[in-house]
Amino acid sequence: MKAMDTVFKILICDDDLLILHVYSKLLTMQGYEVAISKNAIDIVALAAAHTPDLIIIDHNMPFVS
Repeated sequence: MKAMDTVFKILICDDDLLILHVYSKLLTMQGYEVAISKNAIDIVALAAAHTPDLIIIDHNMPFVS
């Protein structure tokens, strides 16, 4: 478990820009560090760069099987 003063990092991946904006805004207001991606192709690189504690991903993304 992380210390209380540690900021949790969340990576959100969704092709719907409204969902990205709403989740990002809500989670940032709660004190989380948020990274976003609108396509699944970039998510591996973002996950490696940001080492998120949680990844929220749309399971129905275009161009991904």
